[in-house]
Amino acid sequence: MMKVPLSFIFIFVFVQARPKLTEDEIKAMNKTCLKETGLDDRIVKNIVSFDTFPKPSDKYYKYLECMYINQGYLDSDGLISYQTIEDFILDFYDLDTVKLAIEPCVIIQDGRNGGERAYNAAKCLLRNLEALEKRQEKEDKIASRKST
Repeated sequence: MMKVPLSFIFIFVFVQARPKLTEDEIKAMNKTCLKETGLDDRIVKNIVSFDTFPKPSDKYYKYLECMYINQGYLDSDGLISYQTIEDFILDFYDLDTVKLAIEPCVIIQDGRNGGERAYNAAKCLLRNLEALEKRQEKEDKIASRKST
């Protein structure tokens, strides 16, 4: 299992769920969503540069909704498409880890809109993946001590 930095959220937003998008297409999508929502692009840059998770705001929710819709992470009803998210996360984790991370989140469709649901889903997934990684690290340390 690999460690997930907060920049995972950035990747989560920027990596496509549909057939592979080019880097230029992703940049164009980001530019469009930033323009449509009025979100300061420094907020998005800080996610990558400083591993910071932005505070919730209406602008950030709208930005997430725009990005998630364009990538297939939100369905036509504005609900999180966990199957699509699962397909993406499987590029980084094994199936058991993905299932354990997603399962508690699937029932959570909390939020006034798709953007708030996207924010809540991302926080839930990140929290679960970090907890699973810590548990795995602890188990690895115990196993290492036993073998020495």
